[in-house]
Amino acid sequence: MHIALFVRDRGLKSSIFESGVRGFTIVELAVVLFVGAALLTAGLKLLTAQMDTAGYRGARSSQDAVKDALTSYLGRFGRLPCPDITLPPDGREDRDNTVSPATCVRTFGTVPYAELGIAREAAVDGWENFLGYGVTSRWTLTYNAVAPANTPQTLTPSSAFFVGVRGAITVNDRSPAASSTPTLLTDSAAAVLVSYGKNGSGAVTVKGTVNVPPDATVSPDERTNANVDGTGTTYVRREYTETIGPYGAFDDLVMIVSATDLTTPLMRDGALTSVNGSLSKAFANMSDTVIGKTLTPGPTVTVPPVDPNPTTFDPWGRPITYRVVNANAITAATDNPNPPTAYELRSDGPDGTPLSSDDIVFSMPVMTLKGIKAKTGF
Repeated sequence: MHIALFVRDRGLKSSIFESGVRGFTIVELAVVLFVGAALLTAGLKLLTAQMDTAGYRGARSSQDAVKDALTSYLGRFGRLPCPDITLPPDGREDRDNTVSPATCVRTFGTVPYAELGIAREAAVDGWENFLGYGVTSRWTLTYNAVAPANTPQTLTPSSAFFVGVRGAITVNDRSPAASSTPTLLTDSAAAVLVSYGKNGSGAVTVKGTVNVPPDATVSPDERTNANVDGTGTTYVRREYTETIGPYGAFDDLVMIVSATDLTTPLMRDGALTSVNGSLSKAFANMSDTVIGKTLTPGPTVTVPPVDPNPTTFDPWGRPITYRVVNANAITAATDNPNPPTAYELRSDGPDGTPLSSDDIVFSMPVMTLKGIKAKTGF
């Protein structure tokens, strides 16, 4: 086959050259197109995979940054912030300042980035959606016996954060993904941080809009994480799957923020007193009060019959109990009094059950009180 090529050279007239070039057959062209399409598809899949990986990496990085910011906030204020429920998000916590204490309007929303002192970008995942933030309500209040009205301070210690309290958020796994029985990961998370993954179902976007939440029938696990009414305390963290099974596909990334995650760094830095340290301090303060009431002038001094300081609390926010064992501890004539204990201070321990195996007791010996009396001259 001969093809005539017309070439126009610079400043010269056109010349005609003939060259013997064999053309492509339809089969050869089809093979070339097939190979090209295959390479293009492979390239697109690789690009998509890289983008997905970058998205999850960005989400995890933001979650880590927010967890660090929550730890710092707890160290400064002795509580955690409420979620931001404003649309578009303004980064501020939303409290009901018309009630006392000023509780969270909702316990789930977006990360209050401005409240935490971090950039907005640090509260956004790898798909340009705000991270969801759920918090245990007790962790958002501090105890104060003279709490000002309409503030995050409460008169009720059982409603406030103390160093020993657990969270109250439940996170379940589902393994395998089609299992009808969820596996409990924790029922005591202080907070959770949720990225809604690539599909972004139910997420608040950086534009301030809310994506359509997952269907409760098609994707019940992702629907749970969307926490549409902002009051749920249960979340799901399970492996990524694109399979549409009975509980739907799943691409959410849920970070559990435990009490230990938040308090351990603060204890290490000295910004927060440990459970043991807090209990020892509470025992010491209460014992000082008892001794102060006991060591009065005169030979007939006795241990106070009732607790002189009933507002001393253990690290779990429960009152420390006071029990008189030997009312005449100081004036007992014998050097080996029976019983040898003057009084006891008791914490019900982590489980809060009186007279159980985890109770913690401080006993004041009679002889110690006698020694204190002798040294002070009473």
